[in-house]
Amino acid sequence: MRGVASAHRSQRSGWRPIPPVPSANRSQHDAATQHATAPADDAAMQLWHLTLASASRMTLFPTSALRLAAAVCIARVLGPCLLLFAIVDDHVHVLIACARADLAARRSALSRALASIAVASLAPTHVRPVETRAHLQRCVRYFLEQSAHHGLDVDLALDPGSCFQDLVGARCLPGFDPRRLKRALPRVRRADLLSIVGLPASAVEPAKPEDLRRAGITLIVRAAAGAVGAPVELIGRTARVVQARRASAHLCDEARLSRRDLLRALGASSAAIRRLAHEPVPAPLLRAARIRVSLLAARVLSAAA
Repeated sequence: MRGVASAHRSQRSGWRPIPPVPSANRSQHDAATQHATAPADDAAMQLWHLTLASASRMTLFPTSALRLAAAVCIARVLGPCLLLFAIVDDHVHVLIACARADLAARRSALSRALASIAVASLAPTHVRPVETRAHLQRCVRYFLEQSAHHGLDVDLALDPGSCFQDLVGARCLPGFDPRRLKRALPRVRRADLLSIVGLPASAVEPAKPEDLRRAGITLIVRAAAGAVGAPVELIGRTARVVQARRASAHLCDEARLSRRDLLRALGASSAAIRRLAHEPVPAPLLRAARIRVSLLAARVLSAAA
């Protein structure tokens, strides 16, 4: 009878159970992700809004770098069930789809993972069910406007703690798949997301070679770093940094920009630049970098107007 009642509630609310999207590459997930895989019983899936904060709302993530690290962590740990996330300085919002029986394990996995990044202790996670389509629609705007709502001095479209970039294809965080939100809200359009952050549709069109050339090497490198969720300095040899360097080399070659200028921008040798330009880069990542070039260029033009 409980299952029948749940089904009737779903029909009244307009919400349908959301099947998990398999990870494209499970080897990229760590052990925390593995125990957070989606349950087999799709009919039992429900939507949950999780809020994590410190006990007295002390600052958890005081810098953009820490908010970016938290975003990467959330996508990795909750990937199979993650629809939305928003990270500000003193709290985190996450929206997931999972069975009630799996909720405690996912909540615990996320809390443990974020505790290793936050600079203050986390309070117990607050959980609220999302039971109607209207509620889910409100959550989309609420999540994307978090940094403005809390007075952070950050561009809504480029906020490292916002999932906006991931939803419009301008960032590829391992584990996050924007199709999950589309399955839950089939009528949500990219234009709807862009209007929330005040951007036209042209702002997320993939940059063409001539656009890349006009943007220049500095902006291309910045876009490639942001597309993989790496620090813009691209220091070190982590997988994300290497991917961003490869993407920068590919896009600069596509735009016929000087490799000599690129090696100065990356602090690399000529041999390293040649190697990066010949090493493969996943097509979704190159597309994300191209979209991000357009996004950054739109913001530069908007600021100059």
